[in-house]
Amino acid sequence: MFGRDGRVRVVDFGLARETQPQTGEQTNGGLSAVPPVDARLTMTGALLGTPRYMAQEQWNGAQADAKSDQFSFCVSVWEAVYGEAPFAGATIPELMLNVQQGRMKALASKAKAPGWIKAALLRGLRTNPDERWPSMEALLVALQGTRIRRAQVLVLGTAIALALAMAVIGRQRELAKVAD
Repeated sequence: MFGRDGRVRVVDFGLARETQPQTGEQTNGGLSAVPPVDARLTMTGALLGTPRYMAQEQWNGAQADAKSDQFSFCVSVWEAVYGEAPFAGATIPELMLNVQQGRMKALASKAKAPGWIKAALLRGLRTNPDERWPSMEALLVALQGTRIRRAQVLVLGTAIALALAMAVIGRQRELAKVAD
């Protein structure tokens, strides 16, 4: 969604509200129902979130926070860039295990992206929330591609080399005048 200031806002990754299982309801590790991996809605008393976008800490029953949202955001950007999910899992237990172990699937698509985009996303997809970006703002800065391109490096390097050459020539002329 767009804010009044024109900035894009990530609104929700499926966490509408926190719910607790009803008294006497059978649960399996905190899950009272097992939706399909591609489930789009949070079900009352079930998983809190859309499984494909859930961070490791959510699978472990911890409260979702900004670091969880960062993980979910990186999953969605990964899908947009590479055309596939970063973690395999035909079933929820398989997906959960891959996310918890940080085991990403090999890219099957031929989609290419600059290495710095992949590196930024990989950091946001780390299993340990403390190893992810310190904030969503830091992640967004990394994804803006503020690094210097090769052509810029070449131009800058050439300019520095020319400046140094001119300084050396100028210094040699000064020394030649003093020696005369």
